[in-house]
Amino acid sequence: MLNNMSLVRKVTIYVIAAILICAIPLVIFAAYLERLLIIEERKTNTSAIGTTVAAALDPEEFKAIMESRETNEYYYWFSEFLDSVLANNNLAYLLVVCANYDTHFTYFAEGYPAQPRYDEPRLVLGDRESIEYYADEMFQSIATGEPTTTGVVEWEDFGVLISGAAPVKDKYGEVVAVVVVDYHVEDALLASRIFTFSMIGITVVIIAILSIVSIKISKNTFIHLRHMANAMTLIREEGTLTLSNEQEKSMSICSGWGSEIGDCAKAVEQMLEHFNNLAIAAKIQASMLPNVFPAFPDRHEFDIYAQMTPAKEVGGDFYDFFMINKYKLAIVIADVSGKGIPAALFMANSKTQLKNATLHGYPLNEVFEMANNTLCENNDECMFVTVFMGILDIPTRHLTYISAGHDTPLLKRNGSYEWLPLVPGKMLGFMEGEKYVENEIILNEEDVLFLYTDGVTEAENHEETIYTEERLISDINQCKESSPKEILAYIQNSIEKFTGGAEQSDDITMLAIKIQKGKETKKKTILLVDDDAQNLQTLDYILHDEYDTISVTNGSEAIQLANEHIPDLILLDIVMPEMDGFQVLKALKDNDKTRHIPIIFVTGLGEVEDETKGLSLGASDYIAKPFDNEIVKFRVRNQINISEQNN
Repeated sequence: MLNNMSLVRKVTIYVIAAILICAIPLVIFAAYLERLLIIEERKTNTSAIGTTVAAALDPEEFKAIMESRETNEYYYWFSEFLDSVLANNNLAYLLVVCANYDTHFTYFAEGYPAQPRYDEPRLVLGDRESIEYYADEMFQSIATGEPTTTGVVEWEDFGVLISGAAPVKDKYGEVVAVVVVDYHVEDALLASRIFTFSMIGITVVIIAILSIVSIKISKNTFIHLRHMANAMTLIREEGTLTLSNEQEKSMSICSGWGSEIGDCAKAVEQMLEHFNNLAIAAKIQASMLPNVFPAFPDRHEFDIYAQMTPAKEVGGDFYDFFMINKYKLAIVIADVSGKGIPAALFMANSKTQLKNATLHGYPLNEVFEMANNTLCENNDECMFVTVFMGILDIPTRHLTYISAGHDTPLLKRNGSYEWLPLVPGKMLGFMEGEKYVENEIILNEEDVLFLYTDGVTEAENHEETIYTEERLISDINQCKESSPKEILAYIQNSIEKFTGGAEQSDDITMLAIKIQKGKETKKKTILLVDDDAQNLQTLDYILHDEYDTISVTNGSEAIQLANEHIPDLILLDIVMPEMDGFQVLKALKDNDKTRHIPIIFVTGLGEVEDETKGLSLGASDYIAKPFDNEIVKFRVRNQINISEQNN
């Protein structure tokens, strides 16, 4: 019996050693796969950035500048655009050169970092440099007319990069320029190496612990077997069924081995699945989302918070928010179809397309149309993404938004949450050539906009009952006065209570933005000029909550009051006795004291000729009767904000 124990111990040690020998290569192979995914993600981003910059460059402007070798306003704008793209995407180099098959390129423009990594001057229009670093991808892009990328290349001077080239075609389809992109990958590859060594270390430690535990278990197991053998000997030789306490315990343990082995196998299987998900999903999903809060500590006009709780299986949810310029904020939430690594990669491409086009200044509907067409290209997996995106004009609180097949957001207004009104569009990547309709709304102080993905409303409990939209709107109305962070925490807690510990099958992603209450300030003064008392009463009713109003019924009195009190804005009728609105406008604009006052015509004359005449004389805006109350408020607010910015 002792010899058998010694033999089995040796076999146990050999088996553990074999597991150790096999486990380390598996960990290395998993890390290698992760490295390939990182490289593929960076190649996708390189191609997307190159294509976006190529689309932004006007070929005719390019040819004119290269021919004259003289810079102009367009050239300076494009150079600033390159600087912005370089900074926002952590690029090493971003440049535009002439398309030719020479040994040197001729530079058009390049993105230049705020803090250059290398001690070298900024290249200028017409400079020539050796083509050796970019020959392959540039020549291929010129020859095929399609974007190209390289694999990972390690340069002694520039570090570890992925390079790409995208062609710029003129109206005849000829390639006239090439956008060259160098994307840093050394940071991602370093993280991959650290992950590999960490996992090898963890594996060795786990195997060592298992070895010690296995030897201990082996020893105890054979003690139980020896006790059982002695008991069987007593039964066989002495015919007794009286067993010692140790023998009874050993018999009980041995009889239960089958169920314990099954439970152990399940535990190991769950652990391996957990490690696989953790190793692949953590970097692809969470690292791409903004997660520092407060996100904009110097902005007091709004408060924003977002979070994503990833599911066990990798999905493709994402959110994003970023400042387009000093006055505009973009917010995004999206959900990619499918699961696994393809969904994560599609998510990365979708996020990049939307952000780059938005920062370039395209209208929101064109951002969606461009992103949709790009995502439809080479979409062999037939994947798509639902997206809600809004652009908030901060001074006016005017929100422009589009929903591409996404769950309808909730808006808290007048003390309770309701569904945000919108005209929905098709998902991005579903069908090329789709058009998207912009929706608009003016947000009020204390309004809250709550965005979410279907992982919220479709969360399931153990009975496979879902959370539902009705439960969401009921729960969120319990925290109407809370901050965005508190709202998300409350809904997350409500979902967890509802599911009761059931396994989460989809990502749960939420974003909330609250319009903060502004500081108390002196009301702006608006001079209302109209010979119709009913019209004056209507305008006063629309505006008196936000502004102080002064009403007059003729042009002469309006000119006198404008000189004495200098209002912040004038709403002026055209058809009036003695002096019409055009004459009043001309008199005010000829006066140095009043020429800076913004003037909006509010009139029953709706002809294009009248509007053209009014604007040419210096009017800031033109509103034809009958008018919508909210439109009047928006136009007035907009002109006052413009006036403040100019002053």
